[in-house]
Amino acid sequence: MQTSSVFLFLACFVGAALTYVFLAIRHDEHTRALGSKLSKTQVELAAVKTKLKGYTQHAQHLETCKQAMLDHFKQPVLKVVRDFVHTEKYPKDKFKLKSEATVIGKYSVEFSIGFEFTPSDIELLDGANGVGMKLRRPSLVGDPVIKDRTHQIVCATDVVDRTTLIAALDTDFALGVRRQGHTLATEDSVRSHCKLRAVEVFRDHLAKQAGVVHVPGIFADYF
Repeated sequence: MQTSSVFLFLACFVGAALTYVFLAIRHDEHTRALGSKLSKTQVELAAVKTKLKGYTQHAQHLETCKQAMLDHFKQPVLKVVRDFVHTEKYPKDKFKLKSEATVIGKYSVEFSIGFEFTPSDIELLDGANGVGMKLRRPSLVGDPVIKDRTHQIVCATDVVDRTTLIAALDTDFALGVRRQGHTLATEDSVRSHCKLRAVEVFRDHLAKQAGVVHVPGIFADYF
């Protein structure tokens, strides 16, 4: 009877020990699995954080892009060719003519329009919906270039010195052609084109900056 009790006790003890070992192994495997999942989750979380940071990283590069715009727009944004007809009447006494003369000139003129930026002429502001951009208005850049010209002289008598009359007309036309360029720079279509070009240049530079994975909306207007 005592021997049977001993064997029974030993059997229970061995069974309990084996159960403990089995459970310990299962627990260890479960712990390692959890640790592996946790490590994987941490890696994925870090990747998500990095990606999300890329969506706001553009705010760190606004000044860099502003400088890039200052450099880029040292050149004209667009060139526009316009045709003009200019007429002047010259009294006979002015050029020692036999009678009054009318000179008609047809001109094809190229105007360069662009931004003459200084650092204070570009304002960039990061907002909840994107980047706000304020710009100085475009203007005439440099002198207009006369690409082509033709002349006609109408006079009741023969004009001996045609060259002098034509030179006088060209001079008179040149005095007013810059005003035409300034007026051209205020046209809505010209301003819209320049604004669109400014947005494109800013977006291109921003997209190339380190860490930027998303370029936000850009809302531009003039001061």
